[in-house]
Amino acid sequence: MRLWRMVAFFSLAIGAKMLYPQPGGQDLNLRAKVLDLLFVDEVAQRPYLVKLALRFGDSDSETVLVIYPGGKGDLISYDLGDLAKGKLSEAIERAYSEKTNITANEIAAQFRVRKRRTPIEYNRIKPLLSSLERIHVEASLPISFAMDDTPQYEYLYDNWQESIRLVINKPRVNSSDDELIRWMHLFRDETERILDNSTASATSRR
Repeated sequence: MRLWRMVAFFSLAIGAKMLYPQPGGQDLNLRAKVLDLLFVDEVAQRPYLVKLALRFGDSDSETVLVIYPGGKGDLISYDLGDLAKGKLSEAIERAYSEKTNITANEIAAQFRVRKRRTPIEYNRIKPLLSSLERIHVEASLPISFAMDDTPQYEYLYDNWQESIRLVINKPRVNSSDDELIRWMHLFRDETERILDNSTASATSRR
């Protein structure tokens, strides 16, 4: 019951305050398009209670958590293991300077993805998810896209019935969006420890 109550809270207290990106906004951001091609959503298409997908512009990585009915789930991490963290924009700029009509598919083909995946129990991640309840994202937060060195963060919450996405490009210091990014960093650090310590974690490249 506690898990279902938390799902309802996320949907009402956080989801109601999230913003959807402007239509076509993703097309303005080549970096985001490249990452969409590299970090393919591999969550099983069966009912789940919660799915979180967090993308980090400072490390060009993504962490996905999915919890299914009964409390079992999966933790998935994607990164560009052979590329220095946060250097994707520079690599894209170099590719663009060599070929101005280069496509996102052509750029994505130049990188290799490291994927790690491990089973996870809801109770293992419950304290971290509970701390998210205290964050209130401002409904007036503007969404912007940039092709510069500013780290861009993406937050996706999905409870199977609705999907809510937030893009943060330049968080204001000590604002609620800044607090959300700090929570995302905490989530990344904790899930990295779980993946590093899990013997069931599988590493793959493509």
